[in-house]
Amino acid sequence: MADSVKPPSCDHDQPVTFGDKSILFVQQVARRLCCHYSTVYRMADSGVIPKPINIGAKKKFAWFEDDINRYVLTRSPDADLTALEGV
Repeated sequence: MADSVKPPSCDHDQPVTFGDKSILFVQQVARRLCCHYSTVYRMADSGVIPKPINIGAKKKFAWFEDDINRYVLTRSPDADLTALEGV
């Protein structure tokens, strides 16, 4: 089941359904957070956003859309992301 999940094309930001939840791939998360995809991984590694889930054998990772939406709604516009500097 998980191996059949494919990332959407870059021209839209529609989530993909995984089981009963919607998931976002790193490029989609980066667009929603207005940052580079490598920053998304650093944010996950440092605990700023939830860790991604592994959805396939080829190192495909994704985030639950609800988790990213919750982060976007609760983060402060003045959020201190200095913990990401130098990571």
